[in-house]
Amino acid sequence: MLKQNRTIERGIIKQIRGNRAIVEIVKPETKDCKSCGSCMDIKNPFNLLEVDVVPGLDVGRRVVVQIVCPSPYKSMALLLLLPIVNLLAGSMIGQKITCIYPYSQNVRMLLCGFIFFALTIAVVSIYDKKIRNKKHSHRQIISIENTDNTLII
Repeated sequence: MLKQNRTIERGIIKQIRGNRAIVEIVKPETKDCKSCGSCMDIKNPFNLLEVDVVPGLDVGRRVVVQIVCPSPYKSMALLLLLPIVNLLAGSMIGQKITCIYPYSQNVRMLLCGFIFFALTIAVVSIYDKKIRNKKHSHRQIISIENTDNTLII
């Protein structure tokens, strides 16, 4: 359920800059390409990806790129389940604390549950901003093809 999605794409090296290479993904015209979703975060019309350079890489060479995308279930669990669990945990703790409104157990449970819920939402939003700044998928070259379509790596 929380496994990462791994996709294999074929491409051509268009440019090499230092230790990074620009790969143009060659998209097949099949129905499988529509359901994959790994190319959704490509923001340019030429399907260019930036990957790390491996030894033996030249401009114009055909390569096979592996794209690893994180599972969306982790985000859903953080956004939906964790605040509800902490709301219930806060209510349970509020039931035991007697220093806040010592004569009203319901008010304590409501107040502590709301505090735990709000803290969880704040922590999840900070985590979301931190993750959003990172790249969403990890891309790497797993093989280089010769002119006769044999793999080098």
